[in-house]
Amino acid sequence: MRREQFIPQDWKEIPIANRPKIRYWLPAAAVDQEDLREEIRQLYERGFGGVEVVSLHRYAALYESEDGWGGEHWNQTIQTILDWTPSLPEEFEKRRGYSILPYLPFIGARGKILLSPPDIPGYCLEDPVIGEMVNHDYLETLTQCYCEYHLGGLSELSERYGKNLRYQVAYNKPFEIERCGLYLNFPENEALGRPSFDYLKTMAASVHLGRRKRYSFECAAEFGHGYGQDYEDLLWWIKRSLMAGINFEVLHGASYSGAYYGELSVDGSMPGVEWPGE
Repeated sequence: MRREQFIPQDWKEIPIANRPKIRYWLPAAAVDQEDLREEIRQLYERGFGGVEVVSLHRYAALYESEDGWGGEHWNQTIQTILDWTPSLPEEFEKRRGYSILPYLPFIGARGKILLSPPDIPGYCLEDPVIGEMVNHDYLETLTQCYCEYHLGGLSELSERYGKNLRYQVAYNKPFEIERCGLYLNFPENEALGRPSFDYLKTMAASVHLGRRKRYSFECAAEFGHGYGQDYEDLLWWIKRSLMAGINFEVLHGASYSGAYYGELSVDGSMPGVEWPGE
């Protein structure tokens, strides 16, 4: 089906705030402003409502400012709640009422935590009940700290500047994702590796309990399928997400590495070839 047949004129009458958006990945930021403006113009003409530009810089040397993303100053000042921080033993004892230090060899035993075997001792206590308790308390403490310090801090910062916070919370972490989703304006889920309804509905409870207006979705992300999706593939993901309670679609855009100067190219592009193609 040609895009002219698929996109009727009525599509362009939908308010721009309600149209699907594109998340546009730019590895190594290999694109100039004119290229980006042209891509955005083409997306607008085809009825999309917005573009998120995600610049992936690989080398800190690309930044002239010492405060730039990826630089030494950035790495020293930005703190992320991960599996361990210097203050975690103190936080754990304050919240759980006992010290975690004697139990460190048993954290992550029997696959309780998403860590690879070389990263944990993996010992098991003779009393499995105590082992279960310690691992549960560890994850509960991490969830609390992640919500209060990381998500709570970002939410406070965004509100201070009149912005909304949209976030794919607890990404690949064994936290309580429903609770995490309550700490931001717009929870967001992702399609990549998550086609089942159970994955798509993980934060639906947060949206309803928190009276959030949007449940966002990074839609149609698939491994090894770049430039291989047609409109039916996109609609499959969109309809599936709507059934899971998601009401805000952000299409996972294709990677783009800048102008092309290879065979048959003219001034950095291919004559007669426009995104998204026929």
